[in-house]
Amino acid sequence: MGLKERRKKIMTLMLAACVAGTSVVPVAASDVSVFSDGTDASPEAFDSADVDSANVAAQKTIYINFYDEEANAQVKEEPMQVPADATSVNASSLTAPEGYELVLSGDLAINDGYVYAAVRKVATTKTVKINYYSEEEEKQIAEVELTVDKDATSVNTSKLTAPEGYELVLSGDLAINDGYVYAAVRKAVTTKGITVVYQDRKGNVIKTAPMTVDKDATYINTGKLTAPDGYTIGIVGDIKISQNNKVYITVDQNKKSVTVIFKESGKVVSSKKLSVVATAKYVNMSRITAPDRYQIVTTGSKLKISKNNTVTVEVKKLGKTIKVIYRLAKTNKIVATGEIVVDKKATSIKASEVPVPAGYKMVTTGSCSVKTKKIEIYVKK
Repeated sequence: MGLKERRKKIMTLMLAACVAGTSVVPVAASDVSVFSDGTDASPEAFDSADVDSANVAAQKTIYINFYDEEANAQVKEEPMQVPADATSVNASSLTAPEGYELVLSGDLAINDGYVYAAVRKVATTKTVKINYYSEEEEKQIAEVELTVDKDATSVNTSKLTAPEGYELVLSGDLAINDGYVYAAVRKAVTTKGITVVYQDRKGNVIKTAPMTVDKDATYINTGKLTAPDGYTIGIVGDIKISQNNKVYITVDQNKKSVTVIFKESGKVVSSKKLSVVATAKYVNMSRITAPDRYQIVTTGSKLKISKNNTVTVEVKKLGKTIKVIYRLAKTNKIVATGEIVVDKKATSIKASEVPVPAGYKMVTTGSCSVKTKKIEIYVKK
């Protein structure tokens, strides 16, 4: 075998070893020990250029196309050396670009010198679902999604917003289980009950009544209240709600005006107005004061109020009683007698102040002495 043929055989063996992945090339002694000149030769005697040519022929360059399908864009393309007869590349031998991760694992096919390696951005968050559930109503109220850190194992209630009209039952961290967070809710308390205490100006309770107000209310306006029958709210405006959830409302009894008519012997001598509660049917005598220089004759503790809101009180003048004898001027005949009341210190009275019986005219003029508590008056028909 000539030198050329021997070299060719050795190169073939070396190429086979490179493809097989070994650096040891088994060569027969007869193939390497004797050349055409009959001398022995070592492997170093071979042309190194021939060896380098064999290594290049054993590999090929391919390109890895890292592609983000979500963004529909290539992220990176880089070359890679593989055996010449390789038809695929295992994903474990690839390193995704920074911030990305491979979508698939296993062998990726080589097509026309390219390997298509799908990648996606490395997730830093994840989406969980919040299940708002009313245990009182035994039903789900709402389900919403929430983005959290990818390593999160719980969600704090401070990041949750209960559905309208509801409030969270618990506070703090709620566990994430299989992508869900169970958040118990109940109907939100929006009102509170208070007691309205109606009282008079002396603090006497007239009536109490329950009332519902906003849960945050600290005042109540009297415009929203109705006084008890027969009463009017006496102090109006915003009234503070006490810490024991009571509000005290001052009321006054409704009033009506009654006319008190004072009569002496059937003749009206005076009158005055008196205010009483609207529902009153009587006036207590203790509230009635006689006119000046008169005293009340009517007895009893109370007077009935008429339909036209009046009461009548009989009175008589204060002082001494004088007997009056009426005589005819021509005959001196007594035609009538009567009584008048004069000031207890009086010594005389004008004749013109003495009443005359019906059908007669006064004849006496001047003053009449009352020292004897009797006077005579002359009249004519």
